[in-house]
Amino acid sequence: MAQYQDEEENVRNLLSKEEVEKKQEFKYRSKYADKIKHDYKAVKVTAHPTMGYAKLALKPPSQYLKKHTRPLLIPQVDHHCLGRHSPRRIFPAAREHQSDKENKLRTNFVKTNVKRMSRMMPPERKENRVVDMPRGHTEKDKTPVYVFKKDFGKTPEYIIRRKHQLEQFQHKASQPDEKPLPFISISAQERLEILQGLKNYWSEVEREFQSLPLKIDTEPLKKRKSALEAKFKSLEKDIELLERHDNIYVMKE
Repeated sequence: MAQYQDEEENVRNLLSKEEVEKKQEFKYRSKYADKIKHDYKAVKVTAHPTMGYAKLALKPPSQYLKKHTRPLLIPQVDHHCLGRHSPRRIFPAAREHQSDKENKLRTNFVKTNVKRMSRMMPPERKENRVVDMPRGHTEKDKTPVYVFKKDFGKTPEYIIRRKHQLEQFQHKASQPDEKPLPFISISAQERLEILQGLKNYWSEVEREFQSLPLKIDTEPLKKRKSALEAKFKSLEKDIELLERHDNIYVMKE
């Protein structure tokens, strides 16, 4: 099919396409590039260029590899034999021992005895520090000066002031307030009357709620139902409050 389309005329080939010259971007080229390629080709040796790997006859199965049969490659070490008159080598430990001997011969026993005796002497006793200041200070007579202060052994003034303030606060808290209370307590009879009135009102609201139609699809009926439910909630809260507490207080008018 593709060959048939190439032989036939095609509308797409009628328009002449402008040949766009592609400008090659400038790339840096070293002046030693040709020389490096020539040297590389001259030196390069490919692995197994002609014959391939060497074909060696395999050993029979009876000559399998056994333990300790491989040849040991021991590095060659040139041993230099020291002659009778060659200088003897001195190792570091021997050098230190030799230097210790030389130092012992040069020891000044007078100075060492003086140092040893100075260590045996008892150390000098430091002067005591009297702590009557933030950082203390030393005194030759070592007398506790803080004992002779005027306020030594007395209770600090800030503790006395704090104790007096605490006593005033406790005295004020113990005295009853003279201001009249803004609320009064209702009697048990009044509480029972209010509770009975709330229960009667509850029964009226319940009767009105039961008289609603089964199908509530209009807006006035929905509002009426929601208002009755709100009344139920408020009545339940008030009845529970009166039944739970014996002492009820109300604000003065």
